[in-house]
Amino acid sequence: MSVMKRFVWMWLLMCVFVALGFAQEQNRAGKQKIDDRIWSIAYWQRLVQEGLVQPAPETEVPPAVYVGSNIDAFLVETDDSPDVAITDDPNVTQSENSIFVNPLDNDKVLNSNNSTTNPATTLYGTSGFFTSDGGQTWQGSPQGTGGPNSGDPAAVIDLNGYYYVGFITNNFGQGVARSTDEGQTWPMTVTIASDGSLDKNHLWVDNSPTSPHQGNLYSAWTDFGGNNNNNIELSRSTDGGMTWSNPVNISSAVGSGSHDQGVNIQTGPNGEVYAVWAIYDSWPSDETAIGFAKSTDGGATWQPAQRIITNIRGIRNSGTSKNMRVASFPVMAVDISGGPRNGWIYVVWSNIGVPGVNNGPDIDVYMIRSSDGGSTWSSPIRVNQDPSGLGKQHYFPWITCDPETGALSVIFYDDRNVSPSQCEVFVANSLDGGDTWEDFKVSDVAFTPSPIPGLANGYFGDYIGISARGAKVYPVWTDNRTGTALAYTSPFVLADPLDPNPPQNVSAYSDYTTPTSMLLNWDDPTTLVNGDPLPPGTFTIEIERDGTPIASVPSGVGTYTDTGLNDGQLYEYTLFTKITLNDSTSLPVRVSWHAGGAPTPSAPTNFFVTRASGGGNDLMMHWTNPATNVDGTPMDDFAGINLYEDGSLVATFTRSPADTGAADSALYTPPAGTHLYHVTAIDNEVPQNESDPSNSAYSPLAIPFFDDFPTIPDPNPGFWINVTAEVNDVGVNPPSAPYVLSLDGHPNGGDMVTLLPVDLRGMDNSGILLSYWYQPQGSGNAPETGDSLAIEFLNDQGQWRTVREYPGTPVVPFVNEVIDIASEDPGPGATYFHAAFQFRFRNIGTQSTTSHFDHWLIDNVFLGVPSASPQMVVDPQLIEDTLLVGATSMQQF
Repeated sequence: MSVMKRFVWMWLLMCVFVALGFAQEQNRAGKQKIDDRIWSIAYWQRLVQEGLVQPAPETEVPPAVYVGSNIDAFLVETDDSPDVAITDDPNVTQSENSIFVNPLDNDKVLNSNNSTTNPATTLYGTSGFFTSDGGQTWQGSPQGTGGPNSGDPAAVIDLNGYYYVGFITNNFGQGVARSTDEGQTWPMTVTIASDGSLDKNHLWVDNSPTSPHQGNLYSAWTDFGGNNNNNIELSRSTDGGMTWSNPVNISSAVGSGSHDQGVNIQTGPNGEVYAVWAIYDSWPSDETAIGFAKSTDGGATWQPAQRIITNIRGIRNSGTSKNMRVASFPVMAVDISGGPRNGWIYVVWSNIGVPGVNNGPDIDVYMIRSSDGGSTWSSPIRVNQDPSGLGKQHYFPWITCDPETGALSVIFYDDRNVSPSQCEVFVANSLDGGDTWEDFKVSDVAFTPSPIPGLANGYFGDYIGISARGAKVYPVWTDNRTGTALAYTSPFVLADPLDPNPPQNVSAYSDYTTPTSMLLNWDDPTTLVNGDPLPPGTFTIEIERDGTPIASVPSGVGTYTDTGLNDGQLYEYTLFTKITLNDSTSLPVRVSWHAGGAPTPSAPTNFFVTRASGGGNDLMMHWTNPATNVDGTPMDDFAGINLYEDGSLVATFTRSPADTGAADSALYTPPAGTHLYHVTAIDNEVPQNESDPSNSAYSPLAIPFFDDFPTIPDPNPGFWINVTAEVNDVGVNPPSAPYVLSLDGHPNGGDMVTLLPVDLRGMDNSGILLSYWYQPQGSGNAPETGDSLAIEFLNDQGQWRTVREYPGTPVVPFVNEVIDIASEDPGPGATYFHAAFQFRFRNIGTQSTTSHFDHWLIDNVFLGVPSASPQMVVDPQLIEDTLLVGATSMQQF
């Protein structure tokens, strides 16, 4: 090799080494710019913009499951509290929920959340929403209070009725906005501090009626990179937020090995100021202790911070089974009610296992409390009340202490009733200072947390909130039931702990044999709300009819008969317990009943439609007549059945009371086409009473059935019941070009198309087959393995059973599937050969309201007996060879 060639090779090698070294140096520099202890969403948005991290991608979110709005809790007066969306604007996202009840009016509440556009391309910051009707309706704006900011809301209201929201400023400092018109406008914003990257802030106001520092505002945060690096700083305002003191370091005395974060501030009855936070003694790690600092002069000076509990194990590094980042930042409440626990301090957090042991399958909410201003603390008390050791997870607790009653309420995410990837929202209440707790599900849905697309990876909000006053409790949280992260509340009312409990198992009854009287029954209570015993002989049961008192029944009786009523009239009875000594009364229990029983018949049941024997177009309607009225009382005036076709009355079949409860049928001649039918029951009263509709049933389709989806954009409604699928040209070389049935994830995470009923009675041995062609992706989006296509059959017990399921794959040529219906298992004691057989195509796909993901294509659906003329010959290898015997094209069935 020549000298020149050697020189060239050496020069090239040097270039490679220099390039590699530069790339490694750039990589190290990028990593050094990322401080993953900081959780400000604006901080991570900046890292995304600089290309140092990737935002959370759009992912498939399973639909939420509605689980009901009833509240099952002895300590709660409210029986039913449907969730209320803070906003129903589909163009925003909401997370990190802060809420505060107006001390001047318990029906007025301020809520603030981190808000962005949807998709999350623009960060609005802290929203400002308010209610004046106890949380039933909300007004306000998702855009930043006082202008755009970087979020992390903390909402408070002072005794003047001024609304405040603390936030991270756009340069990563701290600010506060003030509204003097109950949240309608936010004309004042003030920057509190701007040294460093200031994160995980909290804001509080001293509203104690006995405090010499009443009205003081306190704001605290973690300083990353500033004068008090890795410590908690606090500033105060004594003039309604217009000016603020220089920040002071209140946490350094605890000597955290890494940093202090997640501060929470509260004030005591005499103006004491308290702060708690999570201690991280290394990084990355879970929380290892809780820090505490105290001021007795309105925040002017601070006692040295201390660790009030050590050897805990939070969840920040270990995480949960949910697809979201989590932490165990402590949250505090202080009793300023003037009651028996006035001044008590309560602190809650989530811990892996029992604190001090810090091991095991559970993540539980624990509380410690101090009755002496933070000098000593109790042992941890478990707040959630489900059984231990089952691996259930309870996290993001927030506590409030009612400033009028001293009652405690804690909100948290909870998975006790759902799969490990799902959550519900629970609230726990205590009326005895945390000695005992009662918890209940407060959310209406079970949902699957998922990072908000476009924001920090794992981010679904870092806290939820709750506030109470005068026994009115307002929990607020984020869930994604609509496919978008939004804030919800479900207000409820707590009972007075010294009131008696109401009577239980209250019932009223009257039927046609007792048309002018009403029998009331109940079980006497045995305790007060707080659990103290309520002895017999110390109370009465008070009874009102339609708001008018009618009886006072001594304890121990448990029954009362009301007379002189009008047959057919609805009466409402109210029963409550009254203590004889002090006239204290329980919550009311109400029950309504018709004298003589309800006038409305129950609906007919088991309705279905078949083709009449002997051929032709006649249909046979089948049903079971009702035997009772809607309240379960015997029906003595049954007169007939009304038949409805596509919602219009088309026939009445006369019957008599002797026909109640009988299986029944009638012949009907329909017009041409496919129609939807139902029946109702009628009585012989004047005016006549008519029941609710029975179940609906379509006129059965004829066999053989075939559809090659020849027209767009929807499947033929004369054949199919369609849920968001469409007919389009996404198929690649379909058997019957150009159109196919298309199922994907838009907009609900899956589509479903169901064939109208077909009468298969007597066809057990006919050889009837279902044939269809299917293809993943086509020219659309490829379904992943879990984005399956399922084919399901309906048996005679009303159960849908999966007979075929295909995992997602990239595009392949259309494949033909032929299913012998008789060979499929319908389930124990069931059959597919019944009068209303149906099958359906159902897919799972990535949910999106803007894009179409995970396509499945269907074509040439045939249901029939191929041995009949013409005959079907199926070759799954070549589409063009699959013809009917005697046919001239694939479309001829």
